[in-house]
Amino acid sequence: MLKSADIIAAVRSHANCHYTRDGWDYVVECWSDADILVAARHASTLPGAIKAVGAVVKLLADSRAEANVLGGVDVCAECGGEPMVGRDCCAPCLDAIRREDAAYRASLTD
Repeated sequence: MLKSADIIAAVRSHANCHYTRDGWDYVVECWSDADILVAARHASTLPGAIKAVGAVVKLLADSRAEANVLGGVDVCAECGGEPMVGRDCCAPCLDAIRREDAAYRASLTD
């Protein structure tokens, strides 16, 4: 059985070496260790874990490239899947951030 730390180390090392290719920059810049483990959850080998994560980030990179071709629409920095409406977020993430902020402010007055 693979250890989580070994999967994370192997994937992060590969991502750093392939930063400019096929979306690996997402792993370096945005992904948490938990994100890596979720994407690699069915892998039984370290190369398999790298391949599984690579398949996910390739989809993100392809989506980003397609958005750029269609007029430079960038995707959300929070979820990576929706067109941005705010400075860094898509509408669903912006709404979630606003709800969290409102709940936090309400907790301060309680």
